This record gives sequence, C-alpha cells and structure tokens, in this order.
Amino acid sequence: MDLHLQQHQKRNYALLKLLNRSIEYFKGIGEEEKVASFNQFSTDLQNGDFSIVIVGEFSAGKSTFLNAVMGDRYLPSFTSETTATINYLKHTSKSPNDHTLQIDYKNPSMSTKYGEATKESIAKNVSTLGGEQVVQDIESVTLYLNSPLLEQGITLVDSPGLNGVAKGHAEVTERQIERSHACIYMFAASQPGSKSDFEVLAKLSERFDNIFLVLNQIDKIKQSEETVESVMNRLRENYLTFFPNHKMPEIYPIAAYPALVSRTKEQLEYPDNSMQKNHDVEARKRFLELSRIELFEKRLWKFVTDGEKAVQELRAPAEMIQHELVKRNAVVNETLESLQNVKDADEINARIQEVEGDLQIIRENLEQQKGSIQLEIKELISDIENSAKAQVEVLRASLGAKINGFTDLESIQIQIEHINRQVNRECEQIVEQLDDEFSGALRKKMNNKFKEIAVVANEKIAQTASELNSIRTIAFETNTDVFINMEAYDKKTKEIEQEMEELRKKTDDTSMKKLEAIKVKRKMDALENQMLQIQQEEQIKLSFLGERPSVERYTTQTEHKEGRGGLLGIIGNIFLGKKTVSGTSYEVDDSSQRKYDEEREKLRNEINENRKNLEQAKSQLYSQEALDPEVYDLEQQRIQQQQFYLQKQREKYITEYSEKLQQEQQKVLTTIRYEFEDYLTSIGRTISKMVRANLRGKEEQIAKIMLETLEIQFEKQSQEKQEKLKELVEILQSGETERAEKRKQLEQEKKQLKEFGKEVVEFISEIDSIQIDVIEQVSKQSTLI
Repeated sequence: MDLHLQQHQKRNYALLKLLNRSIEYFKGIGEEEKVASFNQFSTDLQNGDFSIVIVGEFSAGKSTFLNAVMGDRYLPSFTSETTATINYLKHTSKSPNDHTLQIDYKNPSMSTKYGEATKESIAKNVSTLGGEQVVQDIESVTLYLNSPLLEQGITLVDSPGLNGVAKGHAEVTERQIERSHACIYMFAASQPGSKSDFEVLAKLSERFDNIFLVLNQIDKIKQSEETVESVMNRLRENYLTFFPNHKMPEIYPIAAYPALVSRTKEQLEYPDNSMQKNHDVEARKRFLELSRIELFEKRLWKFVTDGEKAVQELRAPAEMIQHELVKRNAVVNETLESLQNVKDADEINARIQEVEGDLQIIRENLEQQKGSIQLEIKELISDIENSAKAQVEVLRASLGAKINGFTDLESIQIQIEHINRQVNRECEQIVEQLDDEFSGALRKKMNNKFKEIAVVANEKIAQTASELNSIRTIAFETNTDVFINMEAYDKKTKEIEQEMEELRKKTDDTSMKKLEAIKVKRKMDALENQMLQIQQEEQIKLSFLGERPSVERYTTQTEHKEGRGGLLGIIGNIFLGKKTVSGTSYEVDDSSQRKYDEEREKLRNEINENRKNLEQAKSQLYSQEALDPEVYDLEQQRIQQQQFYLQKQREKYITEYSEKLQQEQQKVLTTIRYEFEDYLTSIGRTISKMVRANLRGKEEQIAKIMLETLEIQFEKQSQEKQEKLKELVEILQSGETERAEKRKQLEQEKKQLKEFGKEVVEFISEIDSIQIDVIEQVSKQSTLI
C-alpha cells in the first residue's frame, strides 16, 4: 500500500475513535440529537471513498489505465466504442447484495437493476455498443470489483467526457470532477490534444484545481522521430498558444499497457506483434520502469490524501466534536460555578432572573440576525449578479474576438455555425458556475458569520436545492450575401471571353495554316532540289555522250556493166555484151551521227518528261494557296498582341470588380460584427436574467431555511436556558449533600472533557500540520523564464 494511503487510513481510524467516543459521551448525557449527528459523520467516514474521475476519449487508453492502476485486467478494452454512461468502479465489499453489476436508471420509476459484471454485460450497458437506449435510459453503472486498490477506499469514476454522446454528459462529468478528490484528463501520445480538447481543459482549469494531465501510450512514440519530453513540450506549447492567458495543470507521461503487463497475472503479449507472452520477473520489472506509472501513482495518492478536500473531510467532524465539547464544558463550568457560589435562595433567584434576561437577549439577537441574514443574502446575490456581468463580458470578449479575427465571409460563416453549436453550452456553464459560486460563497459566509446554524442550514439548503432553470439561447443568424450589379460585369466579361475565344480559334487556325505552309515549302524545296538534280544529271549524261560524231566519207573503185549506145552499140550489146566501165564512187556514213542524235533525243525527252512532272507537281502545290510561313508568324504575333491586350483588359476589370466586391464584403462583415455585438448583448441579458431568476428563486427559499434554522437554534438556546432555570430551581430545592454529589459528578465530567478535548485538539493540530497539496499550474510566462 502507498505510504500516503497508509497515513490517511491511520488518521481515519483516529477520527473514527473520536467519533465513537463522542457518540458514547453524548448518549450518556442524553443529547440524542448530537448522537445522531456524530453517527452520521461516522457512517460517512466509514463509507466514504476517495473519488478519482478519469476523462478521455476511447483512443487515449482509459480502460487499460484503469486496469493498470487496479493491478489486473478487470475491464474489457473497447477498441472502437466510446463510454456512454458514468461508471463507478468500487470494491466488492461495497456491494449491497453481493452482485457485481448495478445499473441505475434516469427514470425514477425504474428500479435499480443488479447482475454480474461480465465482458458482455459491461459492453452492453457501459459503451455505445449497447445502442442509443444506453445513452437515453441509463444514469450510471457501478461495477463491484475485487481489486486491492479499490479495497483501500478508492472509487474510480469512468466518465463519458465533456464531448459525451448524450445531452447532459458534459454537465454530469463536470459535477463528478467537482465532487471528486482528483481528476485525470488523459491524452494519447499519438494525438496529444486538439484545439477542442484544449478549450474544454481551459474551462475546467478555470473552475477546478484538482486536474492532472496524463499523456498515455508513451511507449508508442517513435524514438527515432521524437522523445517523450518533446511530445510533452509540444502539448504544453500548443495549449499555451491557443490559451496564453490560462494555466495548464501538471503533465505526467505514462505507458499504461506495459504497466498492466507487469502487474497482471495473465500472460499478455508485449511488445506488440512480438509473440512474447511468458515474461519473467526481470522483464516485468523493466516494463514497470518503462511505464513510469509508479511516479504518477505516488503523486496522485499524495494529492488525494493531502489535498484540500481530503483534509477538510477529516477536519470538519473533528471541529464539530471540538465545538460541542467546548459548549458542554461551558455548561459544566457554569453549573459548577452556580453550585459553588450559591449561598442562599435570594442569590439563586437572582440567577434565575439573570437567565430570564439572557432569554430576552437571545430573542433580540434573533431579530437582529434575521435582518442580518436577509441583508447578507441580498449582498451575496448582488455580488453574484456583478460576477455574472463580468462573466458575460469575458464571454463577449472571447466570442467577439473570434468574429473580429476573421476577414472573409466564408470563415466567419463557419465560425458562426461553430458558435451557435457551443454558445448554449457556454451559457449553461456560466449559469452553473455562478450557481456553484453562489453556493460556495453562501457556505463560506454561513461558516464565518452564522457558525451556530451553519452545519444544519447548509445541509438543509443542499437537500432542498432545486434544479437550475434551463437556458436556451436563440442561434445567431445573419445574411452574408453580397449584392453587386453582376449584369454589366457578366456582359463585359462574356464579350472579352468571346473575343479571346475567337482569337484562340484564330491562333489555332493560323498554326494549322503555318504547318501546311511549312509542309508545302518543304515539298517545293524538295521539287527544286529534284529539278537541280535532273539538270545535273542531264549535263552528266550529255557529257557522257560526248561530241556529236562527224559523217564519214569513203572512195571506192567500181566496175559496172554499161550498155553501148546507138545502133551499133545495141548490136554490140547483143553479141559482146554490155561493156565494163571502171569508175570511182564516193560514199557517206552518218550512222554514228544518227545514233548519237537518237540517244540525245531520247535523253532530252526523258529530261523533259521529268521536268514536266516536276512542273506539274509544283503547279499542284501552288494551287493550294499556301503562303510563306513567315506570313503566318507575323499573323500570330498580331493575334498574340490582341490577346495580351484583351487579357489586360480582363484583369483590370476583374481587379476593379474584386475591389468593389471586397468593399461590399467589408460592409457586410462590419454589419455582421455590429449584429453580433447586439447578439452578444442579448445573450448577456439572457444570462443575467437567468442568473437573477435562479438567485431570486433561491433567495426566498434560502432565507426561509436560514430563518427556520435560526428559530430552531433559538429554541435550542431557549431550551438550554430553560434547562438552566430548571437546574437552578433544583439547586434551590436541593440540599447541601445533593449539591456536593452534583459537584463531584460535574468535576469528573470536566476532567473527562478536558482529556477528551485534548485528544481532539491534538488530532486537529495533526490535521493542520498537513501541508495542503496542490497541483502545479504552468502559465505562458513561466515557460518563458
């Protein structure tokens, strides 16, 4: 057991002894009313537990943490379901009927249900796995577990959180935090706090000083990327960046799962996916050191046992005992004085008249206190109303800053939607906070100025406390539309866009024509090259033909028969035959020349044919009407200039429109801010009205209770004085022997009271020697030092 818990249990035992002795003592003198009060203190002390609330989303590892601090796996872990109800974890000895599951319903007509705490029953009645009925019907679930930790007088409260799934969960959680000895606000190291988490934490830290921050799952931090300390620093910096004027509670880093692995009797796998379950003593020791949970537990138990709430719970019963002993001692001393100093009947009668005078003074004091009580309550209500105004101003400043910080309508619209979702809850919290402030101030004032009736009156006021009137604010609605004459803008824009579209088409057309022109030019160049090649080939072929050959001439000696002329000749021809005539013939040979001419002609025809074909191809290309590509380049440059001009015109027009639109938006934003100021003023009036209504409703009730209690106190004082009168009369009627016996009894009682009172004083001194433990708060300024 932790040393702080041991010391507290020792103090509890000592106080219980004092209470039992008080019960025995006052029962012996017939003070049954005081016996009943001390019996109640004793019962509360024996049944009272340290209450620790755990707040956090399911991903933060709450169930694992609860199992780890209890030392074994008592609770199932929900991987995808969130807590839907308030769950109390108590020791089995606290169960009223030995059942381990208790379900209390919101509907008073539905009786409490008991059963056994199995994984299935817990999942069905504790988490959202049970469906909407769990949220709507169940008020709370109590699990009675055989945990050594719970046996030491600890009650763990698993809360649905301040972003609970049902209406009222946030308020229930806040009440649990207020009643608890400590609250653990848990983050996961993988996601150490969102802005919404910080908003909740900032509000809680303003109201409560019993909150620890726990950064769970530090064993999952990748050491190659960051350290535990760097994650903690990031958490602090992020929180103080969002809320520089708020303070942040202490942060404790832990790893709940390795702590559970170290402490449980089960064989759990660790590290993840390692298949290692059978861990020896040394391994479990390492896991426990890795978890850092012992350091946090030591800090937690110190705060739980030495915090203001725990100390006050010990001091209040002791002070009550001391108060009653002092009163009884005064009665004993006064009676002894009467017995010792009374000489005759005249003196006793004088004392009787003196007591009757005291009764008159009591009556006068009663009337004075009645007026004082009503005045004090009115002053207190006035203070709370002023506090309400201050709270409203803080709310106005906070919400107004959010609106004023935005410069565009889209952002401001989103923020308005966010504010509308939260403003009602903000107002309810202010009303509840002011109600708590009023109750606390009332108790303090009662204890300071009306000690005689404080305990009884406070109890009665607490018993008759009515629910606060619910506050419902109207959502902020505004028109974010900007009205500008769009027709001229649209017309001009369309004209420019049409021109630009035509130019784009023209650009495309020119580009296509340019491509065609390039193709034609390439083909024309190719034809020209072919023409040159043909000419070159002609020259080459002609050169191969050489010069035209000349005609060859030949001389040939010839003989031929030639007829003789005349008659004689005819006769000679007949008889002698024709005569042989010798001669020379001349021949010409132009075959080479003709062959040359034929080949040349053939070559020329071939060349001419090729030329003709090329000329036809060129004619076909010319017929396509393709201009020089440079012409199209010039055309494109001209189009680009036109496009540039139109683009500038368009940009200029858009700029003018944007400036006009921005001016109109600014006008709308300014209007919205003014409207929101009026809305905040309306909210302020609503809150003030609600606070006033709640306080005025309580004023008469509280005054009535206090006056009734004062009347009862007066009756008690009167009765005491009547008893004193009766005692004096008895003394008057008694003899010396009886008075001597009475003195002896009172002397013994006085001695007993002295011894008893000394023990009570020593106990109170011991309690006062406890240095009240507080949770350190970190501010923006302290981080800069």
